This record gives sequence, structure tokens and C-alpha cells, in this order.
Amino acid sequence: MRPFALGVLSFLAVSAASPLPFVGVPFKSSPATVDTAVRELGYTPLGGTEGIPATADDRIYAGRFGGYRSLLAARFGPAGTLEKIALSINPNTRDDRVTGRIVSILVSEVRRAYGEPSNGTDARTGVVWHRKDHQGTAVIRIDDTGIVRVALESDDWPSEAKRRLR
Repeated sequence: MRPFALGVLSFLAVSAASPLPFVGVPFKSSPATVDTAVRELGYTPLGGTEGIPATADDRIYAGRFGGYRSLLAARFGPAGTLEKIALSINPNTRDDRVTGRIVSILVSEVRRAYGEPSNGTDARTGVVWHRKDHQGTAVIRIDDTGIVRVALESDDWPSEAKRRLR
């Protein structure tokens, strides 16, 4: 299994059918397409996801991102198509220089696909992009434990998340 190398995917296209940063497939992709792409990045399937109740097709993968342990969750809507990617990177340190470097790389990669963020670039409060031409939102933040989190959500994800909580 090869570790995920930063910058290996092309993030320059700007349509809803464009490959998403970090996975290389667009929203609305099938579980099989996502599974193949994520495995090619060196991630290993673990099973369902945590948090919002999973559907049978949700997937969670373990791997490495930029040399650090990471988990990647792929969430699918009722039609069985990709609606959300969540990437958690654990640098195993609270050193702001390390987390800052990871965030800087992530912001650069998302910026290539989504342009400038909708707000500032402070990952402690969250860096947010929303692009209608991508039909989605991207958020990068550092949680209280020092884990760097990235979420790429289709515009359909909020209603799917609410449906799952009912």
C-alpha cells in the first residue's frame, strides 16, 4: 500500500462533475467508483462511518495522508451516490507548526478547485468554500484535539443528514 502523496490529483476543473480534491471522483459517483479510487490512493476499507447513522453503502477507510495517519469517510445518499467526503488527519502532535503546514497544503489543494475561500484562512475557526458550480461546500478546520478535518459536501448533503437523524 503506497501512502497518499499530496498533489497527485488534478483539481483544476470547475463543474459539478469535476473530481473532488483528495479522492479524484465527482459527487454523485457510485460506491464502487469511490471504493476503487480510494483504494488506489492506498486506503483500506474499515466498514461503516461514525456520527450520523450510516446507510448500507457508507464507507470508512484508513490510510496515510502526507505521511500522517488518516481516516476517509465516504457518505452516500438515498440514490446510492456520493454526497460527502470527510477526511481526518491525525498528526499525533499539538505542534501548531505541524498542523499549520498540513492545513496550508490542504487549503492550497482546495483553493485550486474551489478558488478563494468564502471566509478567512484560520483553520481553528474553519476555512469555508461554497461554490454553486461545484454544487457543494468544502470546510477545513483543526479540532480541539489537534486533528485536521476536511469535509466536502454536496448541496444535497444537509437534507440527507437531517433525513438520517429522523
